[in-house]
Amino acid sequence: MHRFNIAADLIDVAKNAGELGLAGILVWMRFMATRQLIWNKNYNIKPREISKAQDRLTDLLQNVYKSHPEYRELLRMIMSTVGRGGEGDVGQRIRDEILVIQRNNDCKGGMMEEWHQKLHNNTSPDDVVICQALIDYIKSDFDVSVYWKTLNENGITKKRLLSYDRGIHSEPNFRRDQKDGLLRDLGNYMRTLKAVHSGADLESTISNCMGYRSEGEGFMVGVQINPVSGLPSGFPELLQFILEHVEDKNVEALLEGLLEAREELRPVLFKSNDRLKDLIFLDIALDSTVRTAIERGYEELNRSGDSHWALYAKSVLDRTRLSLASKAECYHQLLQPSAEYLGSRLGVDQWAVNIFTEEIIRAGSAASLSSILNRLDPILRKTANLGSWQVISPVEAVGYVVVVHELLSVQNKSYGQPTILVAKAVKGEEEIPDGTVAVLTPDMPDVLSHVSVRARNSKVCFATCFDPNILADLQAKEGKCLHLKPTSADIVYSEVKEGDLTSGSSTNSKEVGALPSVTLVRKQFGGRYAISSEEFTSEMVGAKSRNIAYLKGKVPSWVGIPTSVALPFGVFEKVLSDNSNKEVAEKLQFLKKKLGGGDFSALEEIRKTVLELAAPPQLVQELKNKMQSSGMPWPGDGGQQRWEQAWMAIKKVWASKWNERAYFSTRKVKLDHDYLCMAVLVQEIINADYAFVIHTINPSSGDASEIYAEVVKGLGETLVGAYPGRALSFVCKKNDLNSPQVLGLYDSVPMDEEEKVVLDYSSDPLMIDNNFRQSILSSIARVGNAIEELYGSPQDIEGVVKDGKIYVVQTRPQM
Repeated sequence: MHRFNIAADLIDVAKNAGELGLAGILVWMRFMATRQLIWNKNYNIKPREISKAQDRLTDLLQNVYKSHPEYRELLRMIMSTVGRGGEGDVGQRIRDEILVIQRNNDCKGGMMEEWHQKLHNNTSPDDVVICQALIDYIKSDFDVSVYWKTLNENGITKKRLLSYDRGIHSEPNFRRDQKDGLLRDLGNYMRTLKAVHSGADLESTISNCMGYRSEGEGFMVGVQINPVSGLPSGFPELLQFILEHVEDKNVEALLEGLLEAREELRPVLFKSNDRLKDLIFLDIALDSTVRTAIERGYEELNRSGDSHWALYAKSVLDRTRLSLASKAECYHQLLQPSAEYLGSRLGVDQWAVNIFTEEIIRAGSAASLSSILNRLDPILRKTANLGSWQVISPVEAVGYVVVVHELLSVQNKSYGQPTILVAKAVKGEEEIPDGTVAVLTPDMPDVLSHVSVRARNSKVCFATCFDPNILADLQAKEGKCLHLKPTSADIVYSEVKEGDLTSGSSTNSKEVGALPSVTLVRKQFGGRYAISSEEFTSEMVGAKSRNIAYLKGKVPSWVGIPTSVALPFGVFEKVLSDNSNKEVAEKLQFLKKKLGGGDFSALEEIRKTVLELAAPPQLVQELKNKMQSSGMPWPGDGGQQRWEQAWMAIKKVWASKWNERAYFSTRKVKLDHDYLCMAVLVQEIINADYAFVIHTINPSSGDASEIYAEVVKGLGETLVGAYPGRALSFVCKKNDLNSPQVLGLYDSVPMDEEEKVVLDYSSDPLMIDNNFRQSILSSIARVGNAIEELYGSPQDIEGVVKDGKIYVVQTRPQM
């Protein structure tokens, strides 16, 4: 009672402190609800006082829920740890009705009297469990082991029963003729106990929201609860259906009802209602029932269908898995520090503190959702013929297993012996460390990401493992020497003796001297700040720009090529030497020395410094002239701010010379990074419906008769950037361009600092219209085939689809 009252007094302070304040209240209340804190000690509290304190606290929580929608999730979690409580005689009925049970059933001595004394002195949520244990004991034909089983399963031991101020020493001992009366009266009494202590009990919350009137014999006498107003039509019938099916062994219909009820309840929870807390408790109860239903029906989850259906389901599962991982991480960062601080101050057992956040997650439906994912994943993989691996670079390898958390943390390392890296996190932008013969990961980098291309170029085995058991086995083999033998869809591995290390398989341990001899020549400023696509030469711009110019007029007429101009090689250096940028140049010189001394944190500082460059007026004028004469809109026409945005984008391209990938790549092959020179291609943006990347030889299998491509909705940054998830991928035989075969469906969600965009694939024609999908994918395959024939060599092509028309924005030789 004191805790409830103190928590109520602190609600305003906690609310004003924001998320962390409410997290503190949640941790404290949760420690109490999970019995880590003593419920009562040397203090006689009337049940009605506890009930009133709970009522006050939940009223205040309800008010903050209305006024601060950003904290709803936390407030809901706090409420799930506190009983509903109630004003007036709700708590007092606990005292009165135990006497009714004793009188009606002639059971005044022994265990029932000891329980009566405990209830009279201090009632707690334990009493709900004790009541249930008695009901189970009577139903089992008075088998006392069933009584103890129910108690122990709910955390109540013999020691705990003895620890109450009024301890319970005796076991129940009833006569057979008392059976029917006790079951009836204890069932009624359970409603009273739950009305106070179990805010989230399903039956209790439903009757509280739907309203009821009781004129029973000694129980809830004269109680009348009015129905909550503003509920959707048909809602009472839906809740009735749930109550009738809540014990079903086949849980499919029940789950459908529960999820429909939560969906209908959701908008009501966002409206003002004087009985809002009753609706929140109902939602918590429905959520909890979802979890228990899934746990009960877990083994039945093995239905499968055709492979296409399984691909769709798999894409939803993968997205959900990412979302869950992100949510768990968020909870951990918010709640665990408070749990550790409060736990140490309150003397809570260390084990309970360590698993605090994990247990909160397990207590909700997130845990059952995670269980479903783990149960369905292998079934869907089997149905969709996906296997346990996605092999990105199929190279046979032998090496010693090293387990790392993320590839990023070791990308600049050099291993002295052939190493198989088992990396829990791979973003896609990393370098592969020297000495690495294989990278195995549960992460899902795109097969076209930088690290994937680098693995194939360097003949490093690279694969994603989807089976947690296989992954755990690989991690357990840390330090051991393994032989990896990949196929296009699987990896077979076995331990090898050290003597066999060099025999019969590639270890990828090239001598440094064996690296191809490449030198960089520093490009000079050619006297022009901007050039049109007709003027692109190898002296002025890079291959990407030249390829775009080459494609114009040579690709089929139904393929669009965006207009482009360029800032040629040497412009960056010329801008840097301009008087207006003297301070920036001096700062860069200092930071480059710092970088040369091995301080890699200077890379980020250099990138930021490049963004401080001012544009010489001649550059602005020349770029404006070239863009306008090429028929491109000039950003400055939209105001100074639009030009500033364009200028910043140009500087970001120059700054990317100093990203980690570019810097470590050149160091790795012993090239002078300072000699790297960057031209900037300025290209018309196509406001795309879809973006795609094509490899005209399947990179996973090396099959030259097969085109491999990936497609996402919107702009293509999610394909070529290090974003989570996989795209819609497909292969298409060059001799049958009308029959693309979908390999995997996955939606990427682009998020940048300026704008967050969540893409909805559920109603997109690419997902739901077979003919539309067939047409788009086939057209993309045709583009790949046409451009490969034009160049006479395998190509890596980027493009977009707008209003059904295909545009190619880049092509380069496939590596």
